[in-house]
Amino acid sequence: MVKIETQYPLRPITAARSKKTQAKGGFSEKIADSGETVSTTPAEVSSVQVPAGVFQIQEVTDLLTSRKQAFQHGEELLNGLDRLRMALLEGSLSENVLKNLVETLQLRQTVVEDSQLEEVLKEIEQRVQIELTKIEMMQTKKVGL
Repeated sequence: MVKIETQYPLRPITAARSKKTQAKGGFSEKIADSGETVSTTPAEVSSVQVPAGVFQIQEVTDLLTSRKQAFQHGEELLNGLDRLRMALLEGSLSENVLKNLVETLQLRQTVVEDSQLEEVLKEIEQRVQIELTKIEMMQTKKVGL
């Protein structure tokens, strides 16, 4: 085992405090004797320049956010179509399944910059519209019989 020896004092080191002395003829007396008032005007404010990179980062973030929202919207629509299909196969189509699907269809808020993603979303939305129209037609036929 190695023994470590310190040569420094173990008590904390404090900074030396300066003593204030009042000398006659000091700076404060010279200011008080002059009696002059100096008026200053505010300096001109320079315009704030934001680096262009900040805006580019914000644009990339916005694009990623809108893309993520579009993916989520598409996924929710596809899940709604699956629930609709399962309800039809089980013969237990409820009003809730239809309401949720219609609400999900109406939730889309943004247009996506990615043209391929936009096209896929439009196809999914079109499929949802077709399925809702089919169900509406089935319900009107049942009422008409």
